[in-house]
Amino acid sequence: MDGIKILKIKAISLFIIMVFLSGYSCIDDNPTDPDYVDDDSNLARGAWTIASPPSGKQVAAINKMLWYNPYDPVSITDIWPDSTVDVSENKQTVLYLDYSLFDILYLDSASWCGIMRTTFELESTIDYEYLNLWLKVDTLIGVSDVVFNIDIGVISEDINYNGRLETEDRNLNGVFESNEDTGLDTLTDAQEMAVILDPVYPDDPSGDNWEWSDSYTYTYINGTEGNRNDSQRENLPDTEDINGDGSLNLDNAYFEYRIDPFNSTYVQTVTSTGWINIRIPIYEQSAYQVIGNASFDNLNCLRIWLPVDENRVKIMIAVLDLE
Repeated sequence: MDGIKILKIKAISLFIIMVFLSGYSCIDDNPTDPDYVDDDSNLARGAWTIASPPSGKQVAAINKMLWYNPYDPVSITDIWPDSTVDVSENKQTVLYLDYSLFDILYLDSASWCGIMRTTFELESTIDYEYLNLWLKVDTLIGVSDVVFNIDIGVISEDINYNGRLETEDRNLNGVFESNEDTGLDTLTDAQEMAVILDPVYPDDPSGDNWEWSDSYTYTYINGTEGNRNDSQRENLPDTEDINGDGSLNLDNAYFEYRIDPFNSTYVQTVTSTGWINIRIPIYEQSAYQVIGNASFDNLNCLRIWLPVDENRVKIMIAVLDLE
């Protein structure tokens, strides 16, 4: 009986992660859906994962958020109205961050949601001066103000802070076997039903199933169970080891930049279509907060996260780079 109780506690801790953050997609820079998505874009859906908790935030205070590239591409001329571009080339890879579709599960000063990715190609910022963004906030849902954060540096891969590497590759042989596509909780739906009490989703207690049968419905697009056929997966197991070094990084040493699209001295341009260009000097000390022993010469991860309030937020990012 005691063993069963322990199993239930473990499963519920994973349930918090899988339900409230909607899924986990292993790093993959070769997306094929939708077909316009740039294979090399750092804004491709498959390049991002659920975020580990930023400084001052807890796993228990996370809320559900989707991230996706819309099936219908955003036009370059919508983002940059003065652009001249051929009709066949008039499309841009845009990453949507969206928690406008869900009930807010936790609402207090500690509530948050976010995603992160590795920065394989970026070893230091020595050749860069600015963090450059082009973004738009969906004001049709009543949002007149939103602030979010971008963290750059060494960031823990431990999304549920249990100190243990979670991976679908249970025998660690590097092969994604047919019985391993169970999500990061390593439980099938039937197993979830046996150990999770009073689930929010009775047929999928962990809320981690993947589905994308309707091009315009993204509710389950970040799921990890049953996502072997996701064209951005390339038949890879889901894992917390997003940099692929075979271990779980637990260190936190990064720079946190506060992004305020509506009230920032770093706003350069607001287009007639509502797209905002923000350029933040990377080395300007007033622009960032230092977490841990951060160094501009030791960068391996980038995280986007935002506090959650009563507003329903949809942020569209067309450019996120260093220049």
